[in-house]
Amino acid sequence: MSGKRDEPARRSGFRAAIAGTASDMTTTLAYSGRPTLAMYLLPLGLLKNVYAGTTSLFSTAGNLVKALPLLWLGALSAQQ
Repeated sequence: MSGKRDEPARRSGFRAAIAGTASDMTTTLAYSGRPTLAMYLLPLGLLKNVYAGTTSLFSTAGNLVKALPLLWLGALSAQQ
């Protein structure tokens, strides 16, 4: 080990869209979207707090997208 850090990966809108779509699909189907999202985010070399915030926001946004149709259909209510 030379003690030299690898350069972070370059950001790509196309790769981000693919990773986001794959993560959303795996979250919807099996509630396991984080590993897919991590495959895109970890090579970027983000700080820990930026990584944690990004994954939290992604999860929140995904849950809201899934909850809105359920609310509209009446599948979620205060009585449940």
